[in-house]
Amino acid sequence: MLLLPTILTVTGCSSEEKISYQSGDHLFETYYDDAFFIDTGTDYCESIALASQAMAFSTFVENKDPVDRTGHLRDLWNKEKFTNIWFNEAMGKEPEIDSIGFGIASKNIADFTLIAVTIRGGDYGAELVSDFTLGEEGNAKGFDEASDKVVLGLTSYLQNNGIDGHIKIWASGFSRGAIAANMACGKILNRYRENAFLTKDVTYHQEDIIAYCFEPPLGVAVSVSEARGDLYKGIHNIMNFNSIVPLLAPSDWGFVRYGTDHYFPDRLTDIAYDETERRKLVSTYQFTYGAETFPKYTIDDWRFFDAGEELANANGLPRESLHPSLGRFSQILAREIANSGFMSRKYYVSYAEFAIWDFVKALTGVYPEIERVDPASLLKTIFGYRLIKTLINAILQTSQTFAYDAKLLFLEMFKANDQNVDLIKHIHSLNLFSLTMFLLSFTARKDIAMQLMCLENASSLFLGHQKELHYAFLRACDTRVMGKDACKLNDGNYYVLRIDNPSSFLLHEDSLGKDVFKYKDGVMESDRIAAEKYADGHIELYLPKNGHYSYQGVADLISLYNYDPLLKESLIDQQMSLDGRF
Repeated sequence: MLLLPTILTVTGCSSEEKISYQSGDHLFETYYDDAFFIDTGTDYCESIALASQAMAFSTFVENKDPVDRTGHLRDLWNKEKFTNIWFNEAMGKEPEIDSIGFGIASKNIADFTLIAVTIRGGDYGAELVSDFTLGEEGNAKGFDEASDKVVLGLTSYLQNNGIDGHIKIWASGFSRGAIAANMACGKILNRYRENAFLTKDVTYHQEDIIAYCFEPPLGVAVSVSEARGDLYKGIHNIMNFNSIVPLLAPSDWGFVRYGTDHYFPDRLTDIAYDETERRKLVSTYQFTYGAETFPKYTIDDWRFFDAGEELANANGLPRESLHPSLGRFSQILAREIANSGFMSRKYYVSYAEFAIWDFVKALTGVYPEIERVDPASLLKTIFGYRLIKTLINAILQTSQTFAYDAKLLFLEMFKANDQNVDLIKHIHSLNLFSLTMFLLSFTARKDIAMQLMCLENASSLFLGHQKELHYAFLRACDTRVMGKDACKLNDGNYYVLRIDNPSSFLLHEDSLGKDVFKYKDGVMESDRIAAEKYADGHIELYLPKNGHYSYQGVADLISLYNYDPLLKESLIDQQMSLDGRF
């Protein structure tokens, strides 16, 4: 039975207004009240989160006239009674390489001026090239330059509108727009720390910089501990655990985000996911406009492929997977590409970055000779039988036909004709080395390659990043929509319980009051716990940290680790008792 979302009144927020706004072809709903910002702090606020999402999503146009990027956002701000609405030049034009579009508005509330700024999200076109521009050192260059433009735009806006005194800055964005908002607010806070305000006429405090960033990639080149420090606590990043976009650029190359990361419930991070939370999330999604594009939430249907005894034994790979996780797969994929394929940031910049620019230019229609590639048709082309067979052979052994088949793919993908064939061949020749480096990512984790080369899996890889899903999930975590049944965000961490050479193992979860995992006679059983059995016989269980577990086992060794999406695995207890609780 579907859980029908109901709109509830929140005590103390009776003056807030429910507002409709347009995102692409559909109308969505949010709430707004000036009171949201009067007693702001650095803690997560669901009221501001939903209102921030509305700002970010109102920049979507879905292949219409680019002026709609300003029209929908202007409409929303007018309903919220903001004034002095201004958009930078790029906001009203088709996206260009390295451009960034954003709007700014303001209003007087109590004794301060609220400055709202949102950065264009989605429908990027040529801007995507900038997402792959990392530069040799410091912050990821493409995102860094975009955030600099936002800070400069804010400064000019304050000066041009004669704004002085106490201000608060409220920023939001989705995806590329989210990391630009994240980094812009981080830079404003860095300046605040040095007592260097945006202009000499304004003042603000740390808690006055408020950012809600949806699905941001990584791009800040500081330590994880610094990025998560108290200075940036007002920056909130809200993500789907199963989205690969927030894992790029790779954390293994030193990239992070400012502020606090929040994740929607997932099987690996919430013990109640299979009991109640998945039903709430998916039910809310099914009542969302635009969801008919992806009528089924297929993340939990991720398929695992055994690489076989020889490869698994040689590389220490899993042979069996119980409830395989797209989120965990994506984390491993990002790590393998960073370390085994492109190897280092310097290597990527020196040998692959320029080639990938040309490839993305061709995909997004920058070259007039090449028609923009429709994402839906792209997968169908790539997953032609001959190419996938060749790719698998190239991974499992040296393939003499890979370069030739890759050229055929490029010619078909970009619809070769007499006018563009030479350009397509040039793009192929530039990217052949990058493709080879990508394949090298899977020299040790061939099981990951096999999962990626399943069409159903590949089609789901970016499903967690779609805005309709994000809209529905955030509403499922909002008490005004779901009341006391609202889902709870988490920090994306989970336990890894490793059991070496087990004969038997039983795991009980106290809050559910039931056994949730059993291993006996070489067989893993669970209706909810994700687990893998490796070639050497050890088992790994991936357990939500909000669970309360007791266990009994017969094994050589039991160890407990914490997994953090940015810090990876860290040891908690190397030698646990064979009968215990945690």
